[in-house]
Amino acid sequence: MSGGHGPGWPLLLAAGLPTVPWATVLTTVGLAAGLSLLLPVLPAPADGLLPPLAVVVVACGCAAAADDATAAVTEAVPVTVRRRLLARVLLVVPLSALGAVGVALGSAWAGATPGAGLAGLWAGTGALGLASGAAVRRVADLPAVAAAAVLAGGGLVVVTTVPPEVLEVAAWDSVSERTALALVVAVAVLSRVTRDPATRRT
Repeated sequence: MSGGHGPGWPLLLAAGLPTVPWATVLTTVGLAAGLSLLLPVLPAPADGLLPPLAVVVVACGCAAAADDATAAVTEAVPVTVRRRLLARVLLVVPLSALGAVGVALGSAWAGATPGAGLAGLWAGTGALGLASGAAVRRVADLPAVAAAAVLAGGGLVVVTTVPPEVLEVAAWDSVSERTALALVVAVAVLSRVTRDPATRRT
């Protein structure tokens, strides 16, 4: 029973299952696995570069949860935008997390030592990717994962080009702080872009 608040979670999950672009999610998992498999044939410096890159790739797949092909025809259904999104997140994120675990295991098998920050990198990148994808979907009919990939690419450029002292600022000088900051930003963006049309100010 739904208790007067619209369909229950089992029904929402079942309804969300066919709306998720699974091919996109599986593609990110496959690309990440492929990057991990390259480790044995690449020079040693790649050991510190490929695992984080693979984790970023698989984390971008979380944004696929923001792609809802049924949104235009379900606005009259008594299910909020946030509940529909959360249902798809519950379907997509576990698969992305398994992909990240696979990257860590594949890297270890190849002889690399996965960094302790890979979990935080996955969580932060996945959350920001989901938020950016949801924001883009609100204004344009573009793949959410594309928005996440652009954001992740921009982040990689910033990290590799800004002076080291900027990255050592106290506000984000540790993995936990960077992850927490990313989650706060993502939640703030999602709370804004997932408001139902009827509740927005004009």
